[in-house]
Amino acid sequence: MLSLHTLRSTIRSSRRLGHLHITSPSLRRQHTTMSSPLPHTPLNHFLREARTDFLANAAHSSAPLRVVMGNEAGDLDSLVCAIAFSYLSYHRDSKAQRWYPLVQTERQDFKLRAENQLALKTCLIDEDHIISLDDWTRTVQSEEAPEIALVDHCKLAARWKPDLTVKAVIDQ
Repeated sequence: MLSLHTLRSTIRSSRRLGHLHITSPSLRRQHTTMSSPLPHTPLNHFLREARTDFLANAAHSSAPLRVVMGNEAGDLDSLVCAIAFSYLSYHRDSKAQRWYPLVQTERQDFKLRAENQLALKTCLIDEDHIISLDDWTRTVQSEEAPEIALVDHCKLAARWKPDLTVKAVIDQ
């Protein structure tokens, strides 16, 4: 499996042309030969369960909803940090209430982040298992204010309700 550092060093985003250049021959082969559905991996399974649970229970959970989110750009480091925080928190104490990883991007806009799509495919993660911003807006209607962990940024954007409780901040 490729490390995130290796993945980042082999991807060069071309803003002028609006598409992704894959400079590593092995990554280029891997990217073009991967097919759907992706195989079962522990992380992919975890994310599928998390999204399913989020969609089923977020609207009527008795406990405060706990969400970890990256910055508004929805870039690769935000995506990775939110997933890692959620996954590691769960494996540290699987009986504790789950932290749901949220990417602050509408599902239809996932395609605009080619580096995210490539990283997910490379790690054998189905992007349909990622909790998106539109999942949040159509699901979360709880009276209780959700608890938030921020990764890759330190302040909630203005669009979020002021009653959200920030429980953790992890930023460089």
